[in-house]
Amino acid sequence: MDPIAEFLGRLQIERGASHNTLLAYRDHGDPQGVTVSEGLDAAQAHMDALAAAGISLDEITAELLAQGVASFAASYDKLLTVIGEKMAALSRPAE
Repeated sequence: MDPIAEFLGRLQIERGASHNTLLAYRDHGDPQGVTVSEGLDAAQAHMDALAAAGISLDEITAELLAQGVASFAASYDKLLTVIGEKMAALSRPAE
């Protein structure tokens, strides 16, 4: 079997990728570079350099998480308000 076709088949099964995504990957993808076990030393060096520059990925991640949760909660509260208003409007007797 064609290695790209085999990879795309695994990708679709494991990730639920859309057909268009798979076609785009077939045209432009590089399955040779799709592995988490390559470049670990370079990745660690980048992480160490960020830490040495005073950049904390833990702090950044925590801040992004808090902002994301707050944004979701605000949207959810707005949705509940709109649903409540709609329910109230629909439960009023017709005039």
